[in-house]
Amino acid sequence: MHGEVKHEHAGKSSRGLIDAERVLDVLEVKAGEVFLDAGCGDGYFSLIASERVGSQGRVYAVDIHPESLMALNKEIKDKNLSNIEIIEADITKGISIRDNTVDIYFLANVLHGLDTEAAGGMLKEAKRILKEGGRMAVIEFKKIEPPPGPPVSIRLSPDEVERFLYNNGFKKIVTKDIGEYHYLVIGQL
Repeated sequence: MHGEVKHEHAGKSSRGLIDAERVLDVLEVKAGEVFLDAGCGDGYFSLIASERVGSQGRVYAVDIHPESLMALNKEIKDKNLSNIEIIEADITKGISIRDNTVDIYFLANVLHGLDTEAAGGMLKEAKRILKEGGRMAVIEFKKIEPPPGPPVSIRLSPDEVERFLYNNGFKKIVTKDIGEYHYLVIGQL
């Protein structure tokens, strides 16, 4: 929730830094759920989520960068996946998804790059599209010296992310350590 709306580290992948299987285990992603990967980049989490939600579920892979989405689209075609929908959109301004349709709004390594106005816009959209009882999942870099990741000065502590969710109507907030460099905060609407 610092910096400018343009995300400085946008387009980089979490592959090799975060174990997506472990994260989705912690999130308890289930068959039939609707999973939105906001700022999906190359779709690392979207692809694993697509396996978890299965043919009855849906994954929305949303990013503002067409280059990232083109690479993901190629991988979707190569793997013949039919439950992932790519959406090119600015998550801080609006996503073309109906109200109350998403079970999990997933945001990995994005929040620290948003200023207050952009974070507010993203959250307003997230709350609009999340179902009652839906979960918002935020992964961020721990506040430890890089590399990898953004400068420590713009990283968010788990307390800051928890407070952000709590102050915006989320409850049952839990924080989990998910690896050497990252933590996960989950809040429920």
